[in-house]
Amino acid sequence: AQPATNGNGHGAPGKASEKQIKMLFAIWNKAGFNGKLSDWIAESYGCGVDDLNVKQASAAIEALQKDEPAN
Repeated sequence: AQPATNGNGHGAPGKASEKQIKMLFAIWNKAGFNGKLSDWIAESYGCGVDDLNVKQASAAIEALQKDEPAN
């Protein structure tokens, strides 16, 4: 296991892909959550959207899909 970095490993392995980040925004916008995705990420994961690692991004996508408000 790799020790966590403080978000300063730009392009480091394990960083969330652009596809994952786009998916997060797509789910967030489609579901009509209140507030901003970046605020939710900061609150939930303690970092910026672009600083998520692959594992965090996957967890966030799952959480958003699970918590999508019923339309």
